[in-house]
Amino acid sequence: MRQTLLPLLGLGLALWVLPRSACAQSWFEADYLFWGRANTSDRAFVTGGLGSDDADFDVASGYRLTLGTGVGDYEVEAIFSKIEGWNDASFGLLGLPLVFDDTLPNPILYPAGAATLAFNNGLYTAATGALETSEGEFLTPGAFIAATVSSSLRDLQVQLGTNRDRHWFRWGIGYRNLRLTEAGGLQTAGTFDALDVDDGAGPASPVGNGPNDGLAHASLVAAGFTNVGGAADGFDSLNPLIPSADGLTALFAGSTVNRLDGVQVQGALRGSPNEIVTFEGFLRLGLFYNRIEGSYTEVVAGSRDDDSVYLRAFSDDRSRASFGVNPGVRALLNLTDYISLTAGYELLVLTGIALGPDQIGSVQTSLLGTTSYKVDTSGVFVGHGGNVGLEVRW
Repeated sequence: MRQTLLPLLGLGLALWVLPRSACAQSWFEADYLFWGRANTSDRAFVTGGLGSDDADFDVASGYRLTLGTGVGDYEVEAIFSKIEGWNDASFGLLGLPLVFDDTLPNPILYPAGAATLAFNNGLYTAATGALETSEGEFLTPGAFIAATVSSSLRDLQVQLGTNRDRHWFRWGIGYRNLRLTEAGGLQTAGTFDALDVDDGAGPASPVGNGPNDGLAHASLVAAGFTNVGGAADGFDSLNPLIPSADGLTALFAGSTVNRLDGVQVQGALRGSPNEIVTFEGFLRLGLFYNRIEGSYTEVVAGSRDDDSVYLRAFSDDRSRASFGVNPGVRALLNLTDYISLTAGYELLVLTGIALGPDQIGSVQTSLLGTTSYKVDTSGVFVGHGGNVGLEVRW
């Protein structure tokens, strides 16, 4: 925060100490922002059901500080904005079993059908391991499931252009830095069970029950999980002869940080039908170098009769070009020659963005069994909203 505000403070000091000319004019504006944003992620989480696009972002609030000065035909302006609180969740209960392995079409275990995780994940790898081929591992019907999203934006602009007080049309060129933080995840929780795929037998079956009766610790470790708590004994099948059963909670979470630095150009129109109201429209176009950090984490935790906790985590970083489009309109209500109320609306679109939910499923397993994660940078950020504020000129 301190480093981000340095350009604003430096410009303010320059305005204070530099000699003033008769035609020079400076301004400071403080705005309250109320922005929404589109959820452009479409990652499928559960077959035939929940996906990342089921969660919509709330309207978030923030602020914008603007400081500028014009001398002669030119002006320089610095703008800092910050918006936090974009978040939402979509949740429900599954009426069918949630299957971890590849036995979805098995009519013995799932005569009414079943749901599966619709992305590459460690639970599938563990449940299809050598020790698990004779069983189907799943959460029983009624499992809780939720998709979550969250995001925040920080934006700094410094630009030089023609003077707005001397030209009805003005242009500008400058530097822009944006930091977009993203997170998204899937969580499911329910009663764990594992039954034989050939006859549906389990621990309480009088005959035909095969070995294992659960999801073994060795299978989880072979899939890349590390035990980080509890008994480290995997998860046991549901046993009707025992009053309680193993509960299982699985969390799949992706997070990213996009740091965009680049140049932008601006064109703006400004007009006043009278001395009271001024209208303005602008368009900013930017080309940015986006430095991206991404991570993807899977946590599988037991409850009730089991306290085992397993973790599988990945991280990656890469850089790519991103483009930005930022149109907007605003109006100024001139209370005096020096004080104006402002109100406006604008849109910000950024391409080449790593979205949090898109990291889920970005883990790949090679034919040799090597697991790797590559941050997904194919997303698009779309934010839009209004602002109201106060401008002071001197």
